[in-house]
Amino acid sequence: MANGKKIKSMYNQVVDVLNTIQGNTIPTYQGLNAFWLNPEVFLNGSLYGQRLIAPKSDENGTGVKSCCGSSSSSISSQSISVPKSSSGCCNSGANDKSISLVNTTKQTQEGQPIQSSIKGDCWPSGGSSGGTIEKPKRSSQSAIIIGLKGEYPFDGNMFPRLLWDTKNVATPEQIKIIADWIDADCPITLDDEQAQQEKIVRVAVNNKLLALAQGDILHTVSSNVTNHDKSDVKGLSVRKEISSLTSDELNIFREAISCMNQYNDFWQDERSFNFWARIHTDSCQHGWEQFLPWHRLYLYFFEQKLQDYNPNITLPYWSWADYAEVNQKTFNNKQFDLGVIPEAYGCFLSANGLNKLKDAKSSTGGPLFTVKEISAFEGILKKKTIYNSGLRFLKAAGIPYEISNVNGAATWSEKVRTLYTVLKEVNPLWFTNRWPGSMGPLSTYPTEQDINLLLSLKSFADFGGGPYYDHHFGALEKVHNGMHNFSGGTNPCYPSDQNKEWTKIYKDLDLTADPQSIENPIYGWMTDNRITAYDPLFWGHH
Repeated sequence: MANGKKIKSMYNQVVDVLNTIQGNTIPTYQGLNAFWLNPEVFLNGSLYGQRLIAPKSDENGTGVKSCCGSSSSSISSQSISVPKSSSGCCNSGANDKSISLVNTTKQTQEGQPIQSSIKGDCWPSGGSSGGTIEKPKRSSQSAIIIGLKGEYPFDGNMFPRLLWDTKNVATPEQIKIIADWIDADCPITLDDEQAQQEKIVRVAVNNKLLALAQGDILHTVSSNVTNHDKSDVKGLSVRKEISSLTSDELNIFREAISCMNQYNDFWQDERSFNFWARIHTDSCQHGWEQFLPWHRLYLYFFEQKLQDYNPNITLPYWSWADYAEVNQKTFNNKQFDLGVIPEAYGCFLSANGLNKLKDAKSSTGGPLFTVKEISAFEGILKKKTIYNSGLRFLKAAGIPYEISNVNGAATWSEKVRTLYTVLKEVNPLWFTNRWPGSMGPLSTYPTEQDINLLLSLKSFADFGGGPYYDHHFGALEKVHNGMHNFSGGTNPCYPSDQNKEWTKIYKDLDLTADPQSIENPIYGWMTDNRITAYDPLFWGHH
C-alpha cells in the first residue's frame, strides 16, 4: 500500500478485539482455551452446549441449542417458551416457571370452536398483514455475541458472561466488529472477503442501522451549527438561550459583534454596533402598548444585520429565571457587583490576550505589568476563570482599580485601560461599565414563578401595555426594567455619602463626582435608557 499500512482482515480485527478484552489471563474455556486464535475451534466450538458461532442456515439446525438440547430453530411462532427460573429451564410440574404458548384452537364456553367471521379480503386497500417475521441474524444466535452482551443464558445467573477472568466489558463498537464478521459468514482471509465483498458491505450497513435504532451505538453528532441544519431542511431558524449555544455558535456570534465594533467610528455605517445602539437612544418606545412590538422589530432588524455577517446567526436570549436562586442571595445589602450573569458575557483571558499583556509597554517604555501581575494573568488563563465584571477580574489579578484626572474627567489608569481593551478584544460580549447585582435594599430578581404569573395574564394591556393600576408600565415592562438595573448594577468605586473611601480619592484628585461619567459612572450603562443598548447584554436581555 502507498501509505505503508497493512490491511487487516475482518477475522484479524476480531482477534484483536478479543485479545484486548481478554487481557493477559486466558482461562481454559472448557478445553477450548484461546478459541478465537484457532478459526476451526472458533467456528465449531461450544460452551455449555452453546455454539460460539451459530451454524449457517444451510447447516444442520440454524440456532443455538437451548439448555434442554433442542435447537432454537424448532421454536415456531406457535410455541414460545421463555425460561424464568435461574435454576434451569428443564423443570417440569408445579415448579415450572416458564411461560408456554401452544398452538391450541380457541373454544367457546360450550366447548365448540369459535367460528371466525373475518374474511381475507375485508381490508379496504388489500394491504399486508405485516405479520412476516424477519429471520434472526446469525450473530444474534451466536454464544460469543450473547455472552459479550451479558444476555441470557450468559447473564451470570446460569452461565457466566463472556469473556472470563477479566474486568473488561465489550463495547458496542467491539461487539459490532465481531457481529459483522459472523453475519458475513466468517471470512478468514482477505481473499475470502474479496469473494463476498458485496455481502460484507450490506451486512455492515444493516448491522449499523440496527445498532443505531436500538441505541447500542450513538449517532454521529452533527458538527454544523443548529441553524445550518435547520436551513438544510428549510426549517425555521432557532433562537437559543445563550448558555445553550455550542462553542462554534458562540464564537461566530462573538466574531460578528467584534467585526461590527470595527465600524464604530463611522456613525452612519449600518455595520457598526454603535449605529444600532443609537437607534434605542433616539427612538425607543416605553411606557405604553408599543413597548413590545417596537423592541421585537428592533431585535429582528439587528439580527438581520448579524446574518449579513453569517446567515446562521440568531440572537441568543438570556433566561433570567435560571439564575434567580444564586442572585437572590446578593440582594437586600449594601454590597455591589455581586450578581451572576451568563458566562458568555463575562471577561476572561485567552492565550493571545495574555501575550498582548506581556508585550504591553508603559508610557515610559518599560513593561506595563509587573512579573507578579503577569504570573496572576497566567494563573487566570490556566484555570479558565470567567468573571462577571472587569472589577472582579482586576481584584483576582491583584491590580488596583485606579483613575486619574484628565481635563476634569475621571479616566482609567494606564494599566486598567490596557487590560480592559484586551479583555474586550478577547470577548466582545463583555462590557466595561457593568457591575451586575444589587442597586440597594429595594432590588428584586424575577423567579420562574414570577415569569409564570406574568404569562398567566389574559389582558395584553396588563401584560405589555399600561394597566389600570399603573398606566405607565405593563407588568412585563416592570420586570424588564428591574433586570436592566440588575444588569448594570452599582459601581462600587463611585464617591457617595456611603462610600467615604472613593469620596476621599476624588477629593485628592480634585475631581467632581459625575453620575454620567464615561469611564466611572455611578451605575452601569444598562441602567440608563439612553445608553443601555451599547452593552451587548442588552440584546440577550430583550
